[in-house]
Order: sequence, then C-alpha cells, then structure tokens
Amino acid sequence: VDARVLPGALLCLAANLLPVVLVGASCPEGQRRDSSIAWDCHGSKQAEVAHFLVDPNRPSPLVRIPAGVQNLRFTSQAGAPLALKLIDTVSHAVVVGDIVGVVKRYSPIATYKGMLISCESGEIDGPLNKTCTISTRTTIPLVLRFDRIEGDVRNSVATLQLTYDSISNCPESLGCAPYDPAQACQQTVAWSHWMQSKYAVSGGERQAWLALADRFSVMQRNMRLNAPPTKSVPWFSWSEVVAPWEPSNDGFGLFHYLDADHDMHISQAEFGNGYNLAHEGHCSAAANPETWWSNWLFWVCVAFILWLVCTVVILCCLCKRPSQNSRYRELSKTAQQGVSHYRAGVVAKPTGVQPRDLHRDCRSLVPHSATLDRLAAFPA
Repeated sequence: VDARVLPGALLCLAANLLPVVLVGASCPEGQRRDSSIAWDCHGSKQAEVAHFLVDPNRPSPLVRIPAGVQNLRFTSQAGAPLALKLIDTVSHAVVVGDIVGVVKRYSPIATYKGMLISCESGEIDGPLNKTCTISTRTTIPLVLRFDRIEGDVRNSVATLQLTYDSISNCPESLGCAPYDPAQACQQTVAWSHWMQSKYAVSGGERQAWLALADRFSVMQRNMRLNAPPTKSVPWFSWSEVVAPWEPSNDGFGLFHYLDADHDMHISQAEFGNGYNLAHEGHCSAAANPETWWSNWLFWVCVAFILWLVCTVVILCCLCKRPSQNSRYRELSKTAQQGVSHYRAGVVAKPTGVQPRDLHRDCRSLVPHSATLDRLAAFPA
C-alpha cells in the first residue's frame, strides 16, 4: 500500500466506524479548543469520543485528565498495536502501562495515591484494545499518552471513549485555551503566503490541498446546511496539515480562525479561504467566526438607529400640528371679519372671482358671493 494513501484510508475507516467528532463542554467566549476532550464540571452527558492520529514523526497525542474526576472510565482502540500509558504529571511515573507501570497486563488492579485503578487489555501483540476504570476520584493530574510500538513506522488512528460522573474543584475551562483573533489571523496570513510561494506555480489552491490536506481528509456531511458529504480535515489531524510549514505549531488557533461553521472540520472551501487570504493583504472579518449577524453590538446599533428615527418622526409631527392649528385660527378670524363687514355694508357683495383673489389661502371658506350670503344668514 502506498504510504501516502495509508493515512487517508485509516481516517476514512475511522470516520465510517465511529463519528469523527469532538464532544464535551464547549469552550467559553474568547477561548478555543486546545484538547480533544473538553471536560464538563457536571460530568459527561454521554460517552465522549475523540480520535487521534498517531504519527511516528510527530509527538505522541496526549489527553490531560484533571484532578477530582469521579468514576472515570475510558476505552481506547486502534487498528495497530499501540501502547496506551497513563502517567503521573508530578512524578512522571507510569501509572498504567503494558509491561511497565503500577497497573499492567499481569497486574490489572492496583491502588495509586488513593486511586483504585483496574484495566482490561486485549492481546499483547494485537491491535490496541484497553479499558480502564478509576472508581474513586483522581487525586492528581494525569496524562493519557498514545505511543507507537518500537519499529512501527506507520500512521495509525486511535479512538478514545470515556465517561465520568463529575469533577470536584473544577476550573472554568478544561481543554480550552485563550483565543486571540488578531494573532490567529496573522498566523493564517503567514501560512497563506507560504502556501502561495510554494504551490502558486504548480497548481495553486488545488495543488496545496492535494499536497497538504487531502490525505488527512475524511468525507464529512454538514448537518446544519443539509449538504452532500464533502472532504474535510478533522481537528485531530490539523497539526499534520500545518507541520510542513511550522512543525512546532499545532495550528489550533489557525484552525479556529478558519472553521467558520464550528463543526470542528476544515472543509476544502475553508482551506481555500486560508490559501487566498494573502491576496487580501489584511485580516478579513469574513474568515473570522464572529460574523456581523452574530455580533450583538451590531444589533444594538441597529436598534438605537431605529429608535432615533422614530423619535425624530414623532417630534416633527408634534411640531407641525401647532402651526397648522394657528393657521386655521387665522383663517377663521379672517372669515368672521369678512362676514361682519358684509353685514355692515362696508364691503360690497363680491362678484366674479374676487373672493378667490382676495382669499387664495382660504378658497374653501369664501369661494363666491353665495357663500357670504349663507354666512350672513347666521346670527351674529
């Protein structure tokens, strides 16, 4: 099998066997996902599933387990004979291992620093299949690590499924990190410049996708848009995509900036947005997940403008009405004076269109001589 095709085949297999999703607590505003597991202080609402790409040329994937987790149970599986280790972050001692560790294949139950731990493992030379339970609360921070068997140079996809009841003394965010949109955008622009300098001549955006991302992509259906499945790179493989640019950069801030629909996948279209960002020469809000329609400040400004327009219209109506009333009073006074003069004979009965000429602003009140006759009939 071609080594370049193998990672993509493994990812597609994992996508068909288990959903390629990251579940758990969502990160608060101003933070981004920093780990495959985002812990919930109130416990897992369902079995949480995460996937990891184990590359012999990259550091081993880690899952950080905080202190205070009650009744933790996790199951790890892979299509290759990987080694799963649970490590004490303080003393760096191997708590759970295959051959070395407090809990190992031939000693599956033990107590470590007040934690009762039990594990069940599959065949020693077979694919990874291990289930462990910590029935008490974790008393110290721990780390789960997926290691390759020495001599194996193939990429593998490992799956971790875990459940837990609650977390005592729970911090605000576990599995999240501060997110700076401006810094993430600058990183994306730098990555875009690098891609264009490398692939612009040989095929541009499509060639960059094929060279960097296609072999780590899976077929992903966007349930929000009800669209047909398209190729996309899942979160757990994204560091492999940016590794040729900066091997020390995990790319998670860049991922969060490009993932506009928040489905924890970078689609081919979102990848294209990152590739073309250098053409714009600046950071565009279009690639930022905070779009104009989801910005509360925008809607506050719209509401204020509408309120201001309504206020101006009401004031104009109130100011216009008194001036009209005063004009009507003046016209009424003029008409009364005309009737009085007509009775006294001071003014001759108008003929022709004289009243219309004399009272152009009050034509409806004194249209012709018959109108004055009717007005004069009323008692003074």
